[in-house]
Amino acid sequence: GVDAQRMENLLQKHMGRPLDVAALELDLTELQGLDRYDTVAWRLSRGNDGQVALVIRGREKPYAPPFLMLGANLQNTTSDSFGVSLTARYLAFDLPLPGSELRVDGTVGSNPAVGMEWYQPLGRTPLFFAPYAGVGRTTFNLVVDDAVVASYRQTFLKAGLNVGVNLGAFSDVRLGAYLGRLDANVAVGDPRLAAVDGKETGAELTWRLNT
Repeated sequence: GVDAQRMENLLQKHMGRPLDVAALELDLTELQGLDRYDTVAWRLSRGNDGQVALVIRGREKPYAPPFLMLGANLQNTTSDSFGVSLTARYLAFDLPLPGSELRVDGTVGSNPAVGMEWYQPLGRTPLFFAPYAGVGRTTFNLVVDDAVVASYRQTFLKAGLNVGVNLGAFSDVRLGAYLGRLDANVAVGDPRLAAVDGKETGAELTWRLNT
């Protein structure tokens, strides 16, 4: 039911007017980009009354959602300094509300972390909000002449909220603020080097374009 309503909302503008194939296929590209369907196809059908109808059919993926995506990261800072991490993302749709997307990320290895984002559109408008939070630990190396002279272990916590507007199928603008904490201490190197310990706040304006 949620999928059918989503299609009706998006395709309402094509009803009762001459068919614009280019505009229709652009809207179907937006539906396909949601990752909910194997295929989204259209055809014309003539009813018993002689009226021509536009029929849209989305074939749902038999194996998802939700999705579980896996990744690996190998980082080489110097010739003898390597970092290896394994990452997973859990992506669910319509949880907890229709149209929403819930992402949960986890990383184990050199830079362990866990985080989440909840994306929720506001009704039929292009507006949305997206709260997020995360915690993790990273290693920052100070390198001089291909040698690590100091290594900082950084622990961060961060939580924030973005509000934004979708500028069509391939772009959005987000404005948000976050509150966090950063602790950075010398793990390897001169213990007299400066350490960082305290609260961090900020605001962000982001324009994203997918080409």
